[in-house]
Order: sequence, then structure tokens, then C-alpha cells
Amino acid sequence: MHTIEQKVTMNRTMGLLLLAAAAMTTEGCGEQMAPPPQSPAEYRRTPQSGRNGYPRRTVLLANLQRVMDPSLATDERVESCRLVLELGASDPSVQRRLSTLLADPDTPRDLHRAVLTVLLEHNYPDLAAYAVPALYRSDQDPELRKALLAWLTHNPSPQVLGEVVKLWAGEPTATGPEEPRYRQIVELISGRKWDEALLARINSPATFPRGPALELLTARLPASALKQRVMRQPPASEAMAALQSFLESFDYLPDDRAEFAAVSALFKSRLEMISDASRLAAQWRRDHGYRFNVRDFHLLSRLARDPLRTQSSVAQLVIGLGRSLAGRQHVAYAARQDQRATVNTDQFGLQAEMLTAADLWNLSLLDEMLSRPRMQAALKIIADRNRADARSARSGLVFYQHGQAEAMLYPPPESPAADGRPSATSDRMIRDGRDALARFYVHFDRAFNTAQVGPSEPQMRDAREGSYYGIVLTSVSENVFAAHYYNPRGQVVSLGKFTFGP
Repeated sequence: MHTIEQKVTMNRTMGLLLLAAAAMTTEGCGEQMAPPPQSPAEYRRTPQSGRNGYPRRTVLLANLQRVMDPSLATDERVESCRLVLELGASDPSVQRRLSTLLADPDTPRDLHRAVLTVLLEHNYPDLAAYAVPALYRSDQDPELRKALLAWLTHNPSPQVLGEVVKLWAGEPTATGPEEPRYRQIVELISGRKWDEALLARINSPATFPRGPALELLTARLPASALKQRVMRQPPASEAMAALQSFLESFDYLPDDRAEFAAVSALFKSRLEMISDASRLAAQWRRDHGYRFNVRDFHLLSRLARDPLRTQSSVAQLVIGLGRSLAGRQHVAYAARQDQRATVNTDQFGLQAEMLTAADLWNLSLLDEMLSRPRMQAALKIIADRNRADARSARSGLVFYQHGQAEAMLYPPPESPAADGRPSATSDRMIRDGRDALARFYVHFDRAFNTAQVGPSEPQMRDAREGSYYGIVLTSVSENVFAAHYYNPRGQVVSLGKFTFGP
């Protein structure tokens, strides 16, 4: 690996040799020649033959050296690059030289784009390592995106299939203008119909982005047909075995990568609980029209093994919650644009019919948990720490343990998340949360924090994308906090005000 100083020295030496060679052709003429043209405009103004002209090859090589020279300003290198492309873009030796810039992390973005674009247009073969990552950055550059997809079509490679699948799954709709192209690329790479190829990759033990692949299938194929095709697969991967187990037990196929990750994790760690959870889910389906989701597995699997709890009916839960919540004061929560059914969050009777059996059980267990003096004392300690140090833990998970809901605080991530998730959420918390009742977040950094009451828009969006339940606790005075429960469907329920413990 050469340093920048070594690169500069080598390129300047080569440039001097080229100019010296050019000067030899005019030796004895008694006049000094101007340097070779350094842009397409200069080239068109400069004589291309005769006493004051340079041979085309000399101009090409001189500008190629300028393109490779990191000591020059980016705009100068780009101008020389344009001239190089005008004079010798089809030259394989020029293409090879330019391609080294793509691997150089110091190459300026504009120059990188110019080089990549021309190599794509000339179907340069060794671009797989650069073409797919460039697609991620091409949203605001339709021409580059078009060139990238065209290159992938003409250069199918198994190594890039996974990256293509992730990009395809990131498209906003299943009917976008690039949809046919993505299907064509997958079919060219795999040699199979696109849907067959994705199912086969999900069922392969090799590493592959199975979550995005399943998202593509669920968004484009009828649910009943896809379920039948999944069940017909002889399971060759643990992921496929997990899908088949949850289909057989719950008639459930995850819709997105977050739910798929939860299904896979639970199949590995809670296989012995699937039949218990399935039995209770079937009872809820008969009694309440319930539809299973993997985020309810933790609740179902634990309740099914707790006969004292399962004696309570949904009607009893609604009555009990109604009495409990009516006896408390509530803090108004301002609904955001991207949420539904958030009005009258302090009037539980208006919301009960829109809540599932899982929501009602979650609310009942959380209400009990927040009412316990031991929990209120623990929250007082957390609040004191938050006000003293903003970096202290502000989130965690709620689990069903020993017949009741118990909260566990999680340390914050070492660095802020780059994917838009709530900043207090660590990777470990996400993993463990696949087998939990809910996530909790606290807004305890200030005693009087009413402006932050309830879940924020990023928290609501993250719950929808991550398919989990949440509860936000917000301090509204020195000794009082408010609690708001929310689900991935955008519903928010106020549990009212509670006091911090002594």
C-alpha cells in the first residue's frame, strides 16, 4: 500500500517523463511548448498536429497521470478524467488504470462517480465489488442507477445476489419502475425464476439475507400460495425449518425481516414452548378472533404455563383495567401524524374494542408492575441517575417471570445507532427483545418533562418496523411519572400517573 506522498512522487515522475518525451519531438525548434491540454475544452482549442500540437496518445497519457495524481484539486482531476474518457475510454489499459481509483478510499466522490460511470457503460467486467455498494448511494442519481442495474444485468454474479436482494427489498413498492430489472438480475444470476431462487436461498444453509428475501416474497405472492410452497420445501436450513414450524403451529408466516429473525431465534431457543403457545393462541382465536404474531410468543408461552392467570377472561381484563385507569389522573398525549387511534388515550373504554387479547394482557401486567412499590422505588433510582448523568441507562425490556411482569434495565449502546432506531436501544436489547413482553423507555432526564410525554415519532416508527410493544415512562414532576403503552399498529394507551418510590 503506497502512502499519498509516494503516490504523488510516482505520478509526478511519470508526468515529467511524458513531457520530456514530448519535448524531444520538438528539440531544436527554439521555442517552449505549452503543457498538453487538460480538459475537453482546452483540447478542442489546441492544434492536434504541427509544431504546437501534441500527439493524441501523449495527451491521453498526460491526463491519465493527472487523474491519478492525488495532489491535484478534485475539479482538475475530473476535467482530465473527462478528456481521458473522450480520447481513450474504450482502451482496456486505460480502463484497468482507472479501475484502481475505485479501490482507493482517498478517491474523491465526484471522481469515483465519473470513473465508475464510464466503466459501467463500457461493461468493464471486474466491478462487482463497487457496483452493488454504489447502488446504495444512487437514489439521487437516476442515470448512475440505470447504468448500475444495466451492468448487473449483463454481468450476473452469485457473489452479488445477496446485495441485490437487500437493495430490491429496500424499494418503496413492489410495482416500481425497476421491478422487472431486479427480477431479471436475480434470474440471470441464479438461473431460476426469481421466486424459486429466493425460496431456494432461504432454504440454503449458506449465509444469505433471508429476511429481505422473505419480504420480497410476501409482498409479491398471495399469502396462501406462499404458505403452501414453504411447507412443500424439504427443510435444508434451520431458517426454513423454523418457518414451517410456525406455519404448522400458528398458521403464521412472518411479513418482514424483524419477525423472521424472531421466528428463527425462538425456534432455536424455545422449541419446547411452541406447542403450549400454539394451544393458547388457538383458544384466543376461537374466543376472540385473535391472529397470532410472533411478538406475542413470549406472553402466550408463559401464560399457557400459568393456570392461575389463564382463568381470567378478556372481559375481566377490560373491566379490571377500566377501573384501575379510571381511578388515576392522566397526562394528555399529542397524537402524531403517522399514528392512528391515539385520541382520548385517557378514556380506556373508547379504545378497548380496538385492542387485541395480547394488548389487554400486556396492559394488565404492566399496570400491576408499575403499581408495585418495589418497582416504583427502582424507577426513582433510575430517575436520579438520569438527571445526574444523561449517559446512564434509559431503556430495557419487560419479561414475564414468576407469574408477573418484571423490568430489566439494559446499558445504552457504546455509540449512537446509525439506522434511525431510538438512541437508547442496544443490539443486545434488540436480540433479547425477540422473547420479551415489551420494550420500555424512560424520559427521566428532567423532573418536569411533560413535553416529552408518550412515545416519540421515531419510537413509534421503530415499533412498527421492529414489530414490538413498548411503554414510555415520563417524569412530570419531582415525584410523579406518566406511563403510555403503544403497539406496532400505532395505538397508544395512557396508564396514568404513578408516584416514584421513596
